[in-house]
Amino acid sequence: MAETEDNEAIVTEEEPLQRAFLFELENVLMGTRRILYDLLSKILKDKGVKLTPILFSRYCLGEPASVFIPAILKAKKKDKVVAENLVKSLNEKYNAALKSKAGKITPSFKTLLTKAKKSQRVIGALTQVGVDEKENHLKRMELADLDITMLSYSSGEKLAPSADAWLKLAKKVAAQPPLCVAVATSAMSCKAALSAGMRCIVVEDEFTSCEDFGGADYITTSVDDNLNKVILTLLENL
Repeated sequence: MAETEDNEAIVTEEEPLQRAFLFELENVLMGTRRILYDLLSKILKDKGVKLTPILFSRYCLGEPASVFIPAILKAKKKDKVVAENLVKSLNEKYNAALKSKAGKITPSFKTLLTKAKKSQRVIGALTQVGVDEKENHLKRMELADLDITMLSYSSGEKLAPSADAWLKLAKKVAAQPPLCVAVATSAMSCKAALSAGMRCIVVEDEFTSCEDFGGADYITTSVDDNLNKVILTLLENL
């Protein structure tokens, strides 16, 4: 409600609150944990360490290479191996893979993003690439035409977004956290989104399927039409 110069009250319509669809870009669309697993497996094999999915899930789902590589070497009693060189090698190979292996998104997810845009929902993505790479990254993934707001959250730090990262993305798209639906891929990321006050959908993979996703609205293993319906319904009813 506003007032005129004569102090007469006039009724004004409030603008509808912004609803947002937020997601982890690489983990949802590129299967980057499998990429990281394969790269790490080759690097550790040269040092006499056999990487297994269980070992990877135990140490590598959230922390950066500078933390999980020394932890794995210690667990495998390979303390004498210089971890720093392995960390540098893995980070270089992984960052190169993010740039070279970005491909076309699945038709189903493209449909989801298109429908979200048409229904005037803002779209935001948390990305592991640096600030300078964001625009090219979207072009490589054929997402440049969907007006996606990107926020870099990794920069060599944790591989799972924190509550602060989700909140910063919500702020960047001008949406209040309770009106955001976040798609996470790990328990750490899911709990972070929930802590930020958002609704959360989980797309689990072979490395995170054993984790506890308590509080999530929906858990799935694939980006398909059923996931689309759940997300669009949640957005509609927030």
